[in-house]
Amino acid sequence: MKFIGIIFAGFICGVFLLTGCNSVPPGTPPKGDIVSQEDIKNTYSSAAAVNYLITSLSTFAVKNIPKDSTVAQKFAATDKSLNFYPDKVFKSSAAIARFTGVPAGRAGDYTLVSSIKGNEILIWEMSLIRVQDNAAVWSETIRIDQGKLE
Repeated sequence: MKFIGIIFAGFICGVFLLTGCNSVPPGTPPKGDIVSQEDIKNTYSSAAAVNYLITSLSTFAVKNIPKDSTVAQKFAATDKSLNFYPDKVFKSSAAIARFTGVPAGRAGDYTLVSSIKGNEILIWEMSLIRVQDNAAVWSETIRIDQGKLE
């Protein structure tokens, strides 16, 4: 029985090898993306969005940011009342990853940049920028449906 299985597996591998090269059309590949990629995969409720970003930022920061690093906040929401979302992400992540905030107007080792735009459906972009070389070391973009419940 094992012998038949080995023969069958060899046959299947041979078929894959012979047909694999024939499935790609001849010529040069097209330039650019063949399929457009959408960066924003899911739509979250407000609470789920905050939880997702706390988890994402904290996980990154614990592994990649030295303890006791300083992080400045730069939050820009079209409706200023929405800035409590990134503030909650900042405070929770700081407690988990052990980084500290700096007073307003001062520079830290990193800057947490947040932008929230939209009306009923919000697009929330958050990035952690390393000040030393102005490089984005972490970034997330998510969609929030304010009418969506948990």
